[in-house]
Amino acid sequence: MAEALADFSMGILREGLADGSALASYRRALEEKPDYDALYVRAAVLYIKQGQNDKAIALMEDACRHNPRSVEACLYLAQVYQTLNHSAEAIKAAQRAIRIEPANAKGYIQLAYLYLAAHDEARARATLEKARNQATDKLPALRLMGDLYAQKIVDKVVIPSPDAAKAIAYYEEAATLPPDDASLQYQERLGDLYLLNR
Repeated sequence: MAEALADFSMGILREGLADGSALASYRRALEEKPDYDALYVRAAVLYIKQGQNDKAIALMEDACRHNPRSVEACLYLAQVYQTLNHSAEAIKAAQRAIRIEPANAKGYIQLAYLYLAAHDEARARATLEKARNQATDKLPALRLMGDLYAQKIVDKVVIPSPDAAKAIAYYEEAATLPPDDASLQYQERLGDLYLLNR
């Protein structure tokens, strides 16, 4: 473990150098600690910066093979695919994350964003509804659903709107859950919707 940490630290220190030594340090660290997802990501980013996209993808696929129960590895793979404009593969990786841990909202959120990027709002909403029903932490899904309907209000400039009622319903449900750092911001959005919808 100490050796892997030392190699990881050297990789971070060497990232700015053009000699490829950071990548070599990350690869050595991966040999010592193949279950550490962040190492794969750091190395994959360097491969992408060097224009070696196939190596970046292969490395992240290795991360998923070495860590078959890691939701994070699948989500990082989805992000790499998305960065490289491989939408279908990104969606499959996010779906894999959901299959690994259906109670984890992160996979649903990633998948919803991928559908939104593909201009498929209906599938994004359906994915978020699944998260609402299956994920342990429903807050991110409820907020994103509220945001989607609130955006429709802004786009249409129609008040009152059935979309406003849906946005309010999602924000109200989110408000019943334990607060986090973003709760005040969403309470303000809810208040704004109340005012707009009177």
